[in-house]
Amino acid sequence: MNEERSFEWISIDQILQPARPIRMLFPERELDELATSIKEIGILQPILLNRLSENRYEIIAGHRRYLAANRAELLKVPAIIMHVDDTDLDTMKVHENLYRADVNPLEEGYFFKELKERKQLTNEQIAKMISRSTAYVQQRIESTEWPEDLRQKVISGMLNFSQAREIAMVKSEQVQRSITEWTVKGGASTQTLAKWRQEFDRKEPEEGEEEPMLPPTLPQDIPESKIRCDSCQIWVRFTETIAFRLCPHCADIATGKIPPDAPRETEVK
Repeated sequence: MNEERSFEWISIDQILQPARPIRMLFPERELDELATSIKEIGILQPILLNRLSENRYEIIAGHRRYLAANRAELLKVPAIIMHVDDTDLDTMKVHENLYRADVNPLEEGYFFKELKERKQLTNEQIAKMISRSTAYVQQRIESTEWPEDLRQKVISGMLNFSQAREIAMVKSEQVQRSITEWTVKGGASTQTLAKWRQEFDRKEPEEGEEEPMLPPTLPQDIPESKIRCDSCQIWVRFTETIAFRLCPHCADIATGKIPPDAPRETEVK
């Protein structure tokens, strides 16, 4: 791989979007917020580009920044320029994009699947490329074959990947839909979903028998769980809450139990 890089300001109309992007989902609100930020303070992190010709470049990393810069009507963007071949380009996309927290597991799955078919790679070879386990790669490729409704709920954030994977392993479409609805509206941990799936699998019918009823632990009437916000105390839907990792001291400040300037305990060594 040619590691030579240069920093330049590149006209935005000379930049091509990635031919095989890893991240495909860009919420409109997210782009609008970033465009507003770019108008105020500019692009703080240069876009990584691959030089295709004298005046043509393809995005390696920074696709979202490029789209937001377009909305902000910038004429030029700061960029780091490289020149890499097709194989190195795929490797760089993996390392520049897949370790970002905002890349959806399904987006990973589609990229792995396309890479596997185009390059004739095995799951083991892709796993080695990204320094992850073979199971990690296989699970994400398998997710591209999940039912459309299940995939959309992962993409929208209504279900996390582990929850959806447990639901996808349920063989009955009817039970799959019921469990999905309960999980979205009422909340269910991955462990609970695994238990439901195991109960249903034990009741799978013999050939010619009718499909079994839903597991007895699965509620038939699905309530919409609500919870009080620890900060403002209003009631909100459970599915709209956000979890944070706080030490007991910061949790007490957040919930108003102690003032912000209260003495802090010694950090655990």
